[in-house]
Amino acid sequence: MALDEVAEASVWQHLEQCPYCRDRLEKARKTTGNLEARLKKAVFRLDCPPSQAFVEYLFNRLAPTEHASMKQHLEICPHCQHDLADLRQFMQASMPVEPKPKRKSPYGEIIATLSSALGPKSPLAAGFRGDSSGFLFEAEGITIFLSVQTQPTGRHLMGQVLATDSPSDWAGSLVELRQVGELKATAFIDENGRFICPLLVGEPVELRVTNSHNQSILVKGIEFKE
Repeated sequence: MALDEVAEASVWQHLEQCPYCRDRLEKARKTTGNLEARLKKAVFRLDCPPSQAFVEYLFNRLAPTEHASMKQHLEICPHCQHDLADLRQFMQASMPVEPKPKRKSPYGEIIATLSSALGPKSPLAAGFRGDSSGFLFEAEGITIFLSVQTQPTGRHLMGQVLATDSPSDWAGSLVELRQVGELKATAFIDENGRFICPLLVGEPVELRVTNSHNQSILVKGIEFKE
């Protein structure tokens, strides 16, 4: 028959003259070709494992002999290699992405409280030049000493931050000094925990110290008399 490329001469002559029969022949050839391709694929994959086996293989739930057999089959079967890759991609896309844990601040923003007023002969006050007395504030393991000093350039607020547990966390911290609700000066804490800011004496002082971990210490309502 013409479908098998075997036919009498009269059949070929008829096909040359009849477009209707030629069209039927082409459609039959396409249908046969598709059926043959599907049949070849089905026969070729007779030895392929079921889809559930891929899941068990990925989660390492197969028995040792089954796992070895599956691995050996995957080495020679491109179809199963493709199926396994698709399954891996699907499972990865389906798994929820856990956000990276943010480092929690052990302090957050805390308000330092006045511990005591220091005279000019106290050990901490003696660490600064001049004869001014100072104030000692405490905030959860952190001590802040503040003192007003007179220098050739004017009055300055001098301070030192001492942290019991993690002193290195506060080196390089930003110091913001506000008076009358306005930012008047900024400074950075040195490796010894010290800083200095110009000061308008007579106005209440609000001081904020913020380190690189976004931990803040707030000292409010400080008044230094002239």
